Amino acid sequence: MEIITSIVSALPIILRLHSPAIQVLQAALLGLALVITSLRTWIRLYTEHRRLTLADYLVWGGWVCVVGWVACSIRALYLQVDDPLDEDAKSDSEIYLKVCEQYPNICIRNM
Repeated sequence: MEIITSIVSALPIILRLHSPAIQVLQAALLGLALVITSLRTWIRLYTEHRRLTLADYLVWGGWVCVVGWVACSIRALYLQVDDPLDEDAKSDSEIYLKVCEQYPNICIRNM
């Protein structure tokens, strides 16, 4: 319980970090998740000599989804750093405009 309390008390400090620091933290946690998931699979296959269960496949599927989320988060950070929106939330970035053409429901409408 003390570990959870210390993590929760550190959240405001973590959230005040600059965005690239958060990206590094995400990458480190993603690597840790890969190690733990690989260890879980190795134990299941080679130590217990059992087949993987549905839960194991769901864990791997979740890890793949997290990889996609981290990649998109890093890409969004680079878009924000390279071409920030002005005070009216408008942009003339070609990449941003191409994304808005493909996915109009995620873009700001007052452009």
